[in-house]
Amino acid sequence: MLVLSATGLTVGVVVTERKHADETVREMERQLKAKEVEAAQAARFNLVSGTAAALGHEINQPMTAARALARSVQELLRGPVPNLARIEANIGNLIIQIDHAGGVVRRMREFLRRGRPHSSTVAIRELLTNAMALAGPEAASKDISITLDAPDDLPIVHGDAVQLQQVVLNLVRNAEEAVADARTPNGHITVVACRLEAPARIEISIVDNGPGITAEVVERLFHPLTTSKTDGLGLGLSISASIVEAHGGRIWLQTGKGGATEFRFSLPLETG
Repeated sequence: MLVLSATGLTVGVVVTERKHADETVREMERQLKAKEVEAAQAARFNLVSGTAAALGHEINQPMTAARALARSVQELLRGPVPNLARIEANIGNLIIQIDHAGGVVRRMREFLRRGRPHSSTVAIRELLTNAMALAGPEAASKDISITLDAPDDLPIVHGDAVQLQQVVLNLVRNAEEAVADARTPNGHITVVACRLEAPARIEISIVDNGPGITAEVVERLFHPLTTSKTDGLGLGLSISASIVEAHGGRIWLQTGKGGATEFRFSLPLETG
């Protein structure tokens, strides 16, 4: 016959409850670790899928232009008297587009590995001139003219030249598509760069005479998957915003009215 004193009974109950509590804690720890693994897997999936979508979007533009240039060369070679000067110019532009696509892939890979832009000195006028060379053939094919207004003595900025060039290209190509889709007569895009103070910065604007942007789109303009295009992914502006913000700047819609739609972005200048 087992006889337990009041003290013994109390001790037994305490020990049993402690064991139960320990088991509960271990079970909660196991569940927490499982959730952490699931969260890590979800984060990796989101990173990979987001990067793949962004990379596909960025590469599609130069590769589309490269394909158009290659087809043009093909047609020129089929003519009775091939225009060698035009063929050479198109091949040169084709190489520029392919090199740009390669640069996007390389910079994206480096950015993911380091988590920050590849910083170097960037001459803004040269960057804008190169961007116009990349965007020019497609604009010309749509009868859209592009004008660059930037002084030669603009100060340099520190940042990733390929990423910053991609911001300019995204904005210019968005303007091209808006003007072309609306079949705006005398389609025109103006790219302006200037230095401003308080704080010291470079400000770049892209103005087009397209149809403008509706109020519904303006409210979520820089959100992912926001687009007015039937075949667009809505990634260009959100990617551009991420790049500009990573460089310490900001990007915004100055005006969305028809005939004078204007996007601007600014980049800080080092002073002292």
